[in-house]
Amino acid sequence: MKMKCLITIIALPLFLLACGNRQKGKVENAVSVIPEINIIDSLSIIKDAGEVMTDEFTGLLPAADCPGIDYTLLLTHQKSCGSGVYRQTMTYIEAEDGEDLSFTEYGRYFLLRGEGVNENASIIELIPFDTTSRVAYFLLHGPDSDSLTMLDAEKKRIESTLNYTLTKNASDTGE
Repeated sequence: MKMKCLITIIALPLFLLACGNRQKGKVENAVSVIPEINIIDSLSIIKDAGEVMTDEFTGLLPAADCPGIDYTLLLTHQKSCGSGVYRQTMTYIEAEDGEDLSFTEYGRYFLLRGEGVNENASIIELIPFDTTSRVAYFLLHGPDSDSLTMLDAEKKRIESTLNYTLTKNASDTGE
């Protein structure tokens, strides 16, 4: 009887340790094999809405726990259409033990009207494919604007002296 107890006491921690390591490996492998998505494949093409275009906006946005977020937003749409698909990449600078930490999100976007007291303002609403992520809003500064400003969850300007503006890159392309 003593021998069975001794074997159980020795074997149980080894069994639990082996299972814990196997599970950890599965999680790490699952995260590392997420494929990049070609967002143009998700774009609904409308006849006579023009060529497919991609606009790229970039900037360094403020962050609470790191020096900033290197933000890239790609909006893919047809020339005469107010909606499309997007890819946003957020790189949190020196976020984890001094190393950068990047996240990429994909989804659909829609052009909305009205912001605060300005009912003629144009707002871009980003709706992620991943339903666990939150919807984001950006104010478009004019129809052919070269900048976007991040808004809060109520589609209002963020009251801060910090910069929440992304600038359009000149190398935007028609696809």
